[in-house]
Amino acid sequence: PRMEKQVSVCALPKSLEGTGGPFSDACWDPAGLTKSNSEETILQWRAAELKHGRVAMLACGGWFHTAAGLHPIGDAAARTRVSDDPIIALQQ
Repeated sequence: PRMEKQVSVCALPKSLEGTGGPFSDACWDPAGLTKSNSEETILQWRAAELKHGRVAMLACGGWFHTAAGLHPIGDAAARTRVSDDPIIALQQ
């Protein structure tokens, strides 16, 4: 017999209705966080997740910007040519 992997799906809190992807009345919650926490806590976690995701995207943009060799402000601040390798540039 073939074993199928089960995915934990839960009902969304009232404030998150319509945000569940293709199934707008459900969400993927393998840790069961929506069951044991208040709606206010879930909304706070959602806001934090969005904020951290945006910061991570900006960090990746900065990494690619340095790797592309576009860092005139970094060169001026360091008063020398900063390396195009982000890891080396971090240590300069």
